[in-house]
Amino acid sequence: MKKVTIYNNGQKLFVVKLVIYPYDVMIYFGKNQEPLYKELSKYISSSEIQQLREKQITRGDSVMFNNGASLIRMPNVPRSINDLATLNHEVFHVVFFILQEIGIKLVPQSDEAFAYLIEYINKEIYKKISISF
Repeated sequence: MKKVTIYNNGQKLFVVKLVIYPYDVMIYFGKNQEPLYKELSKYISSSEIQQLREKQITRGDSVMFNNGASLIRMPNVPRSINDLATLNHEVFHVVFFILQEIGIKLVPQSDEAFAYLIEYINKEIYKKISISF
């Protein structure tokens, strides 16, 4: 899934491929979570989908699945400063999950690895949702 898939009511689903790490980050913007669950059922267990169903999101959420894939989901495409701040918050969580998974802890000596991956993921998301300044 490389392109942006747009569902009814403007929900958007796409993947950010992490070129230097063996992980992908799925991004979903939409209040209706059913298209997301349907797509995820191809890749993760039904128990993981059930856990997502049980977790209410108001601003944003991030998770790493057992297969190493990560998900960031928000009810709307970011269009305000608050939305972008929430997105950046969730990107940090995903970067933390991924780098922790490969053994990189957040310490002063590793801060650039975290900063570069946060920058990369944010840029890829901004491109997909057409944010520019």
